[in-house]
Amino acid sequence: MTLPVGLDELAHALGAELARRPRERLALPLDCPEWLGATASHPLRLAADNAPGTPPPAAWIATSPRSLPADDGVPALITQHPISDLRFRVNHFLDRHLPRLIPGTLMALAGGGVLIQGPAGCGKSRTAVELIDRGHRLVADDAVTLHASSQRGLAGHAPRASAGFLQLRGLGPIAVRDHYPDGVSGARELLLVVGLNSSNQGEPLRGGWSSIGLMGRRLPHIALHATAPPALLIELAAREITRNGAPLTGVQRLSDQQGSIRA
Repeated sequence: MTLPVGLDELAHALGAELARRPRERLALPLDCPEWLGATASHPLRLAADNAPGTPPPAAWIATSPRSLPADDGVPALITQHPISDLRFRVNHFLDRHLPRLIPGTLMALAGGGVLIQGPAGCGKSRTAVELIDRGHRLVADDAVTLHASSQRGLAGHAPRASAGFLQLRGLGPIAVRDHYPDGVSGARELLLVVGLNSSNQGEPLRGGWSSIGLMGRRLPHIALHATAPPALLIELAAREITRNGAPLTGVQRLSDQQGSIRA
């Protein structure tokens, strides 16, 4: 998925001038932890710090036309603002242009929101029912509306058309409050993203922890298999984030304990 952005709008937001305009709009990738930087992962690339041989970005950002690479058909903007200011301006601008809808199921637990993603039929809605039955609440199923809650945070809520409903294979849509009167929640800030997969491959001993880029933010991510008890594991993963502030603290604590015994 990509986010279409008008060049004139972006230039105005950055206080920049357009040095090259080969097209009118950019397509920025949504699975991006940071929009602006100097590496190949940044769609808005700082020309002065760009490493040779990296693929071209969506647009070049430079302080002078002299620092731009040879005309490669990529839009280019010239601005005198410092990098820290530019990062704030980019995020502030794109926050107002974020797509309103992404696929997935959002649950409220451990004081925040857990976004469950995965291919169709992998068990997202079934996992949501199991979590609701364990006392947690549904925010949105099948599609989630996202908005920026802060410079680094994202919050999600249900689209009005599907709020309070779960789409379950075999049962169809059910109104959650008919079965769980306290089973539905309003908006929640994203705490964790879970990638649910129907594969039967085993998890590594260190767990499936990583991080994921989502709309200019980096969020904790854990990969789980639907053949495991995903509701229980999601509950524990969310608690691990809220209690310890970061994933994989259990790995470090176990290593420290074993090291102290050997010592």
